[in-house]
Amino acid sequence: MNRKGADAKYFFITVVRILFAGIVLGSVAFLFSFFVVNSLNTQGMERDLLITEILYNPHGILWKDPLTGRVTPGVIDPERISNEHLDEVFHFDFDRIIAAKLSLPIEGRTQAGFINGQWYERWDVVASGGLGGSGSAKKTEWEIPIRYSSETGLRNGMLTVSAITPN
Repeated sequence: MNRKGADAKYFFITVVRILFAGIVLGSVAFLFSFFVVNSLNTQGMERDLLITEILYNPHGILWKDPLTGRVTPGVIDPERISNEHLDEVFHFDFDRIIAAKLSLPIEGRTQAGFINGQWYERWDVVASGGLGGSGSAKKTEWEIPIRYSSETGLRNGMLTVSAITPN
């Protein structure tokens, strides 16, 4: 037997095995890095959660029936849209998370209130600039059809909510 030829055959098979193992390991590493989430952007979810909390929190801006003490989703008490009440109900441990402005046009005037008003004023200027990146902010506005209580009963209106989150 020719020993030199057998060594070349095994060397070639070993090189093919090593190349195949490298390709498989490289493919697994690529797929792993492709499907692993490195960062989460939760700003949109935070703004949507704040809107849900504003509209459905029984201690928020909902109208409370004085006789039964019940609240009805979608019926707003305009007197509760004030800075003091909103800051009391929507208190954050860290105030640089989110800020919002609520406004409700009522018979020629606008009832407005802020959640975290100091930071809303600061971030509104930055968000209006439209710049992205670190130090900027994103602003989302909703117009929500609601009913509000008045002296003459329930009336239809549009609640405008503008929420800002920093980047």
